[in-house]
Amino acid sequence: MITNRRTVQVKQHNMEALAAFVLAAGNAAGLTNRTRIYKADLGARNILAYEIDFADILDYDQFWRNWAAGAAPEFFKEYESLIERDLTNEIWER
Repeated sequence: MITNRRTVQVKQHNMEALAAFVLAAGNAAGLTNRTRIYKADLGARNILAYEIDFADILDYDQFWRNWAAGAAPEFFKEYESLIERDLTNEIWER
């Protein structure tokens, strides 16, 4: 099992909208119960972290390849309006 963990800097007043958007996009892409959203209670309040679980690196590669060929362009139109910038994109092994 691996987890893809990403963090983004969120534009002011867009935290709730971004959290809902990322979760809805994950659900629409078939990632229901595989996506988690984290918002800071302490520290940097404009950072959103989200994690997506995959069976292995092949599952990860196949998902992102298929997603890039389909839903990605529409996703990024909304996503980029809500964030300042992407921060990290990591893969963690469990």
